[in-house]
Amino acid sequence: MAATAAGGTGKKTLEDDQSEHLAPKQVIDKIRLDRFRIGAASESSSSGGGQETLVWALNNVLKGVAVNVNSEADHCVEELVQNVRDAQLSLPEGEKGVLEIRLLRRDPLNCIHRQDWLDHDMDAKHPVPEECIQDRGCLLLVYNERGFRGTDVDAICDLGRSTKKDAGGKFVGEKGQGFKSVFRVAEFAYILSDQPDSQYFFRQRKHEHPDAGVWLVVPDFIQKESIPTDIRELIKGKTCIALSIGTPESSRDPDAHYNTIYDKLTTKLLPECFLFLDKPDTIKISAERPDGTRTDERVLERKVVMHSQQEGYSLVVLSLRVEGGGGGGGAAAAAAASAG
Repeated sequence: MAATAAGGTGKKTLEDDQSEHLAPKQVIDKIRLDRFRIGAASESSSSGGGQETLVWALNNVLKGVAVNVNSEADHCVEELVQNVRDAQLSLPEGEKGVLEIRLLRRDPLNCIHRQDWLDHDMDAKHPVPEECIQDRGCLLLVYNERGFRGTDVDAICDLGRSTKKDAGGKFVGEKGQGFKSVFRVAEFAYILSDQPDSQYFFRQRKHEHPDAGVWLVVPDFIQKESIPTDIRELIKGKTCIALSIGTPESSRDPDAHYNTIYDKLTTKLLPECFLFLDKPDTIKISAERPDGTRTDERVLERKVVMHSQQEGYSLVVLSLRVEGGGGGGGAAAAAAASAG
């Protein structure tokens, strides 16, 4: 996910260069310590003057934009697809971008929540928090790209900073707010990058800052061995974003978020939604119904059949086919459109 958080100038800092030479766990630990004061060294350090006020102000900006702009709970699906699109721009010329979206009624990563593998914050004297036990389902996005780098991890954990270059509108989104909107429906967001030269496995969660008393998005390093075998097989050579779906704060239905995402994937995510996105080329969507039974897989494809740079237009064919196996029929549809 080479370009997850959008916006920014794309200029490298000294801290960026240092991140590129650190091991994945060192990158995560450095971010936790330097930015969120989580870690042994932070216990004896004193906060800088005025830092609490700055954190408070930035956090209010984050909450205001993520909640007010992305007011619909299912909006995070489009945001994630846009992030995949930006990441796949790094693919070699001619390589097709493929995205597989799966909605699972049971969260395969729930076992990680239960384990005492986080030596950063977990205290054996305290019970495991309820949010680490509940299972409200999981949304998986698996795709091909060049993989994460230290600077990508640093940027996705920051507000208003990015590794995306200002390329005349080449990238979608702005200042990383879109990705952080996933916490409207998710308790945890996993980034699993299992590329030959990129082995980053971490999750993001909401954390109350010790000084400012407000929540920030904090990364937790994950040992690859703690990831379930079937998920490791699924993401081999790819990158995966996995959302452990949470319980709504303002709904009597604990599965309201799951049901909203299910409805989005099965009825609202149509081929024309991706007309103006040049990646992915293929999106495969499968979802499990609230009762756990599977729907048919929907395959959305986007193919440029004619392009005129001089005239400034492309002829794009959008298609949708439904592959059986879930009891939902086998209808197929196709549409053609011209994009400037």
